[in-house]
Amino acid sequence: MTARNDLLPSIALLALLLGACSTPAPQPQGQLFPLPTVKSTSAPLPSLQPPTPTSNPSPTPKILALSPITSSNAQYIERLFTFQLYQSSYSHASLAISPDKTVLAAASPGGQLSVVEMEWTGEGRLHRPSQIPVLPPSLSRVTALVFSPQGGLLAVSTIRDDVHILDSSTREILKTFKPSSPPIYTPNSLAFADDGASLAVSTMSGTQGFIELWDLASTTQKVVLDTQPGWGPPCSLAASPDGTLIAAGYCRYSQNFQAWSGFFPYRPLPAVSGIEGDFTCGHGCENQNIVFFSPDNTTLASATSWPRVPLIDITTGRLRFILTTIRTIEDGFTIPWPVNGVAFNADGTVVAIAALNELQVRDSGDGTFLWHAETTFEPSFVAIAMSADGRLLATLDSKGQLDLWGVPQP
Repeated sequence: MTARNDLLPSIALLALLLGACSTPAPQPQGQLFPLPTVKSTSAPLPSLQPPTPTSNPSPTPKILALSPITSSNAQYIERLFTFQLYQSSYSHASLAISPDKTVLAAASPGGQLSVVEMEWTGEGRLHRPSQIPVLPPSLSRVTALVFSPQGGLLAVSTIRDDVHILDSSTREILKTFKPSSPPIYTPNSLAFADDGASLAVSTMSGTQGFIELWDLASTTQKVVLDTQPGWGPPCSLAASPDGTLIAAGYCRYSQNFQAWSGFFPYRPLPAVSGIEGDFTCGHGCENQNIVFFSPDNTTLASATSWPRVPLIDITTGRLRFILTTIRTIEDGFTIPWPVNGVAFNADGTVVAIAALNELQVRDSGDGTFLWHAETTFEPSFVAIAMSADGRLLATLDSKGQLDLWGVPQP
């Protein structure tokens, strides 16, 4: 069973100029201007014999010195701490770590917002994390969450169509607003823009959706960004680390991605061609297309219900290759693990993948297996996040178990 790149999800890239929405500005160098044509290529299959996961039989100490996860030490990843956040089973969830690694936030559409506080000292020394008490009911049934680039704010959207802006340290609700989409449209993804001054909010209902850009100082809508007709609603949003790009992944089709210029008045850029698309999801779409940027601002990845992770070079707009999660087991039987999340290490050379019941850690350059861990078929991994410095990896499973992973220093 081989990987095909004709299933590449449709991805929209929106370049946002920090603090300059009213006057034109020169196009930045090294970004997606213009986008080149991508030729159809076959993705290399990974090694199907990953190293055996290591284990730590001794109790976890109260203070752990952790090394940044790299391709050379990934085989030494260990489970460090475990928390039980909720009991019910869910197919997807939200998970994020603040830029300074001191707060981890997790939630699902059926559960409360949960927060774990972490203290760090010295060179990567993690003190035993602590889970704070249950937060107010208004922060339940969460559909999306994201930290601001500076880490001072936490944006949370709920199934009640509210978007809350919280102080990330105290969890005090500072502001609340509702997207201007019709009431039947539920916010499903968030991304900070303009260096944290604006918030992009995507909403969806069935096969329709919107992307709105809100000014946080005044909590007023700045603009509704055009979405691609016929591609269904936007499934997810992500902002590039330098704040100049926002990526929107669509739910309904796996096909070409298109780009928009964030410079006023948000003119569309040439579409990437050469990647054929297939219809993948109809009304009441359960497909997902979750987009992620690498911290080094070079790579965009997409996690979908298909067992493939397209890796795109955002400096050229070219498809680098498609990493497959397909695994071959005994008797040549293959298992195509759907992807629920992707996270990069600090320099973008290592990618961690929540692939159903398997946590895969891979080399982002060629897809080589570096390390893996498995659960039983229930629960499965539904969300993943990694700290900006690559020292801490977090996973959340469908039964609400939160695990923290890392490489302890000798």
